[in-house]
Amino acid sequence: MPHTVSYGAQKNFNAFEEWVRQEWERAKDDFNEQYFQNLIVKAILWKSTERMVSDQAWYQKGYRANIVAYTIARLSLLIEDKGRGKIFDFKSIWDRQQISQALIRQIEIIAEEVFDIITDTSRPVENVTEWCKRKMCWDKVESLELSLRPDFANELVDKGEHLIAVREARVTQKIDNGVEAQTFVFKRGALYWQRLLEWGHDRRILSPDEESFVRVAAQMPHKIPSEKQCMKILVIMEKVEADGFAE
Repeated sequence: MPHTVSYGAQKNFNAFEEWVRQEWERAKDDFNEQYFQNLIVKAILWKSTERMVSDQAWYQKGYRANIVAYTIARLSLLIEDKGRGKIFDFKSIWDRQQISQALIRQIEIIAEEVFDIITDTSRPVENVTEWCKRKMCWDKVESLELSLRPDFANELVDKGEHLIAVREARVTQKIDNGVEAQTFVFKRGALYWQRLLEWGHDRRILSPDEESFVRVAAQMPHKIPSEKQCMKILVIMEKVEADGFAE
């Protein structure tokens, strides 16, 4: 969505914040070590593209942020359209902490085409910065006829391998979250959970299932809640504290 990106940092932060909130509610375990690594790779790609654009003979010392946003968006679309089911190799860039020469050459080709479109004198909006905010501008860049360079195409990786890594990262995160939840529940102690249980029960804000989870924690160490139970207990704790319970 480079036309959205072109609106600037504050609007992008608001859009990103809303996206993160929705994704966290949907699948918080997706925010794991692999997510962090991929985010850093995207930052490396962005900074590398900035440097590459600044070094080009056609660059006229303006609109670099727009060129970079549109170039990376078009690169993503190019891989999706012509990568024959393969995907961008985040892992190799993370391992090297830099992008390859093949990727740089691919970006150079796309960036010049992007520059030509956003600065085309026949554009319907005179101001280039404002033009880059229009969906119509992205439509024109999206319709560019581009090819994957063979050397860069060889760096793409099988989607199946990526999906395996994604699943493994989710499982690891679930384990980590469970361990943290269990540790937290233990540290609070049985007396805290007994008080929470009584407070919630007296005010009828806990369902029977919720009471049963907290009751296990209230019987520590005779009963030990599992990691999964502890994660549910923390959700219940947040609910009860939001209703006014205090230790």
